[in-house]
Amino acid sequence: MPALDRCSIILTSLRGLAKYDDSSTLFGVTIKDLTTVLDILRCLRLLGHYMLQYAAEGRRQFSIFSKWLRYQIDVQATDPSSASSEEMLQKDPGVNYAQLLAYIKGGLANSHIIPFLRRNLSLSEESTLREKEPPAYDDVCKTLQNHKIDASAQTDALDIWTMFVHLHIKCRAIFSTTAKWQASNTTLGSGLVLEDEMTTDTRDIKTTFEVSP
Repeated sequence: MPALDRCSIILTSLRGLAKYDDSSTLFGVTIKDLTTVLDILRCLRLLGHYMLQYAAEGRRQFSIFSKWLRYQIDVQATDPSSASSEEMLQKDPGVNYAQLLAYIKGGLANSHIIPFLRRNLSLSEESTLREKEPPAYDDVCKTLQNHKIDASAQTDALDIWTMFVHLHIKCRAIFSTTAKWQASNTTLGSGLVLEDEMTTDTRDIKTTFEVSP
């Protein structure tokens, strides 16, 4: 989450600088390209936020389930005809049964966090996603609301791996555009000729080559 926030700050600053350029670009990268990456980061941050919530809830419920399971093991380990067994049965285990049942019906059998980490290799490959647009932020919000009601619903909008591949593709395209822009602004239009009359021994030399048509 801190890494996503840091990336958002940097991209927001770059997009702000691009708005002041006459061509609305920065190092050859358009405002639209930067906005697309920012939208992906917003989706990743939202998915990460819900993942942390579900993980914290699952951990809390699992600790209650573990306490109840330990109590049941102790009960079964005692002799049913002994006095200690009677005392064990009458003792309050201090378990929140509402949370226990919620974990058995939810986290144990159908965890809310599974759709976020269920990676579909056939859909999350870079070659498959290169021509597709990433899910919109509003669509991800709607999917998360539906996911609260039905955790078993299958959807690719919650797949954090797919969203990360979208981010990788867009960022690599930006890096490629920036590299081409730098090359076009640092390449000399013609070669540098060193004349024989130059008396100094210190010279700057540029190696050039020509490609035959």
